[in-house]
Amino acid sequence: MNDETKTDKTDETPEVPEVAGEAPESSEPVEAAPETEPQEPTPLNGKAKPGSDPFQVGELLPQEVMQLQQVRGRINQHLMEIGHHEVQKAMLLAKLEQLEQQGQTVIRQARLRLGIDDGETIQVTPDGKIRRMPQHPPNVVPMPTPGSGKPPAAG
Repeated sequence: MNDETKTDKTDETPEVPEVAGEAPESSEPVEAAPETEPQEPTPLNGKAKPGSDPFQVGELLPQEVMQLQQVRGRINQHLMEIGHHEVQKAMLLAKLEQLEQQGQTVIRQARLRLGIDDGETIQVTPDGKIRRMPQHPPNVVPMPTPGSGKPPAAG
């Protein structure tokens, strides 16, 4: 078949291979399918064959393909595990937020019971004592004034 008589068959259904002993369904001549090259490792030790894809520089050996597939599989397993841990993390953070809310409710109720204003700073000790915290910490060390080289007199 020459180039002038070829037709584009992209819109047609694919050809069904002939079964031995049966005649083809159409009277149109059928071209033989080009032989495919074997997928075995090349004698060039993985280098590209002459005349192939001009950008191809070689190919992986079968054991390298298998190793790469195993690595990709393990990567995907770890990514799924990370996703699972992220879900667990989100659930734990939600539980922590809920516990913080419960703790703030206990403190708010204790403030009401003891008559402590919301704006007043308090400290709760591990043994349950509530202490008022001063607004300005005591024993503040005065800072030297710029340019004097010595601290101002305490007074």
